[in-house]
Amino acid sequence: ADPGRLAVAAVLMGAGQTLNAGIYAAIGRDGVYYGFKLGAPVPWCSGFPFNLGFRHPQYVGGTLSQYAVFLALSSPATCRAGLLPLLAWWSVNYAAMSWVEASFGDNDGSEEQEAPPSRRKAA
Repeated sequence: ADPGRLAVAAVLMGAGQTLNAGIYAAIGRDGVYYGFKLGAPVPWCSGFPFNLGFRHPQYVGGTLSQYAVFLALSSPATCRAGLLPLLAWWSVNYAAMSWVEASFGDNDGSEEQEAPPSRRKAA
Protein backbone atom coordinates (compact mmCIF):
# COMPACT_ATOMS: atom_id res chain seq x y z
CA ALA A 1 0.00 0.00 0.00
CA ASP A 2 1.15 3.51 -0.63
CA PRO A 3 2.32 5.69 2.30
CA GLY A 4 -0.82 7.87 2.19
CA ARG A 5 -3.11 4.87 2.59
CA LEU A 6 -0.95 3.52 5.40
CA ALA A 7 -1.06 6.89 7.17
CA VAL A 8 -4.86 7.01 6.98
CA ALA A 9 -5.00 3.39 8.14
CA ALA A 10 -2.80 4.23 11.13
CA VAL A 11 -5.04 7.13 12.11
CA LEU A 12 -8.18 4.99 11.79
CA MET A 13 -6.61 2.16 13.79
CA GLY A 14 -5.42 4.55 16.49
CA ALA A 15 -8.85 6.13 16.81
CA GLY A 16 -10.64 2.78 16.77
CA GLN A 17 -8.41 1.19 19.37
CA THR A 18 -8.57 4.29 21.56
CA LEU A 19 -12.35 3.89 21.63
CA ASN A 20 -12.07 0.16 22.36
CA ALA A 21 -9.54 0.69 25.16
CA GLY A 22 -11.76 3.44 26.55
CA ILE A 23 -14.71 1.04 26.71
CA TYR A 24 -12.72 -1.50 28.71
CA ALA A 25 -11.46 1.21 31.06
CA ALA A 26 -14.96 2.65 31.53
CA ILE A 27 -17.14 -0.43 32.02
CA GLY A 28 -14.74 -3.36 32.30
CA ARG A 29 -14.84 -6.81 30.80
CA ASP A 30 -18.30 -7.64 32.14
CA GLY A 31 -19.74 -4.54 30.51
CA VAL A 32 -18.01 -5.17 27.20
CA TYR A 33 -19.06 -8.81 27.01
CA TYR A 34 -22.69 -8.37 28.19
CA GLY A 35 -22.03 -9.74 31.67
CA PHE A 36 -24.86 -7.53 32.93
CA LYS A 37 -27.24 -9.88 31.10
CA LEU A 38 -25.99 -12.62 33.44
CA GLY A 39 -26.27 -10.47 36.55
CA ALA A 40 -22.71 -9.12 36.76
CA PRO A 41 -22.55 -5.58 38.14
CA VAL A 42 -21.53 -3.07 35.48
CA PRO A 43 -20.75 0.52 36.45
CA TRP A 44 -22.76 3.28 34.86
CA CYS A 45 -20.45 5.60 32.96
CA SER A 46 -21.06 8.88 31.17
CA GLY A 47 -17.37 9.78 30.70
CA PHE A 48 -15.03 8.83 27.87
CA PRO A 49 -15.81 7.33 25.40
CA PHE A 50 -19.54 7.62 26.09
CA ASN A 51 -19.31 11.41 26.09
CA LEU A 52 -18.32 11.58 22.40
CA GLY A 53 -21.86 11.45 21.06
CA PHE A 54 -21.75 7.87 19.80
CA ARG A 55 -24.41 5.58 21.20
CA HIS A 56 -22.10 2.58 20.77
CA PRO A 57 -18.46 3.71 20.84
CA GLN A 58 -17.20 0.12 20.82
CA TYR A 59 -18.96 -0.54 17.52
CA VAL A 60 -17.53 2.67 16.08
CA GLY A 61 -14.06 1.65 17.30
CA GLY A 62 -14.38 -1.81 15.83
CA THR A 63 -15.58 -0.45 12.51
CA LEU A 64 -12.75 2.10 12.31
CA SER A 65 -10.25 -0.66 13.07
CA GLN A 66 -11.67 -2.88 10.35
CA TYR A 67 -11.50 -0.02 7.85
CA ALA A 68 -7.87 0.51 8.84
CA VAL A 69 -7.00 -3.14 8.18
CA PHE A 70 -8.82 -2.94 4.85
CA LEU A 71 -6.87 0.15 3.80
CA ALA A 72 -3.55 -1.32 4.87
CA LEU A 73 -3.96 -4.76 3.35
CA SER A 74 -6.33 -4.48 0.42
CA SER A 75 -5.25 -4.63 -3.18
CA PRO A 76 -7.11 -4.68 -6.47
CA ALA A 77 -6.92 -8.49 -6.38
CA THR A 78 -8.41 -8.76 -2.88
CA CYS A 79 -11.16 -6.31 -3.80
CA ARG A 80 -12.00 -8.39 -6.89
CA ALA A 81 -12.06 -11.48 -4.67
CA GLY A 82 -14.80 -9.94 -2.50
CA LEU A 83 -13.06 -8.00 0.28
CA LEU A 84 -15.02 -4.79 -0.37
CA PRO A 85 -18.45 -6.49 -0.08
CA LEU A 86 -17.20 -8.20 3.08
CA LEU A 87 -16.24 -4.83 4.57
CA ALA A 88 -19.68 -3.50 3.66
CA TRP A 89 -21.31 -6.55 5.27
CA TRP A 90 -19.38 -5.99 8.51
CA SER A 91 -20.51 -2.35 8.52
CA VAL A 92 -24.14 -3.33 7.96
CA ASN A 93 -23.93 -5.85 10.81
CA TYR A 94 -22.51 -3.28 13.25
CA ALA A 95 -25.25 -0.83 12.27
CA ALA A 96 -27.92 -3.53 12.59
CA MET A 97 -26.73 -4.61 16.03
CA SER A 98 -26.64 -1.01 17.17
CA TRP A 99 -30.23 -0.60 15.98
CA VAL A 100 -31.33 -3.83 17.71
CA GLU A 101 -29.80 -2.73 21.00
CA ALA A 102 -31.31 0.73 20.73
CA SER A 103 -34.73 -0.66 19.81
CA PHE A 104 -34.95 -3.50 22.31
CA GLY A 105 -32.89 -2.18 25.19
CA ASP A 106 -29.15 -2.16 25.59
CA ASN A 107 -28.89 -1.39 29.30
CA ASP A 108 -27.67 2.12 28.60
CA GLY A 109 -30.18 3.86 30.82
CA SER A 110 -32.38 5.11 27.99
CA GLU A 111 -35.10 2.77 29.18
CA GLU A 112 -35.21 4.60 32.50
CA GLN A 113 -35.10 8.25 33.41
CA GLU A 114 -31.82 8.01 35.29
CA ALA A 115 -29.38 5.23 36.07
CA PRO A 116 -29.85 3.72 39.51
CA PRO A 117 -27.23 4.82 42.07
CA SER A 118 -25.70 1.34 42.07
CA ARG A 119 -24.84 1.72 38.36
CA ARG A 120 -23.44 5.26 38.38
CA LYS A 121 -19.74 5.90 37.94
CA ALA A 122 -18.05 9.25 37.96
CA ALA A 123 -16.59 10.29 34.63
